[in-house]
Amino acid sequence: MNIIKLPKITDTRGSLSYLESNRHVPFIIASVKLLPVKIETEKYLFRNNNADFLLLPLCGIFKLAEKNAETEYIADEADKGIHVSKKDFSISGFTENTVILILCSKPDFNVRLEL
Repeated sequence: MNIIKLPKITDTRGSLSYLESNRHVPFIIASVKLLPVKIETEKYLFRNNNADFLLLPLCGIFKLAEKNAETEYIADEADKGIHVSKKDFSISGFTENTVILILCSKPDFNVRLEL
């Protein structure tokens, strides 16, 4: 698991980040999903079938932890994504109105909501 810093253009109106497969993202993007999280949601579990993921917080904050790992990453900046390669992981600790952009190297992936 590692943090990927995306390019960011900033001016008086705000900032804009962008990304490309195999350039800023270390894999070919096969699927893109938006995950709007309800505040009462405790955790999402990701079953990783030899896939690469990049998760970016478009709004709000979340925590990401690999299965059986002690290290937890906090995602709180839209221009910084968390790259997970071929491992199971979970996301939790959501703030209100969290929206997560999920990029994956496989066309389909499994996410399980845990209440």
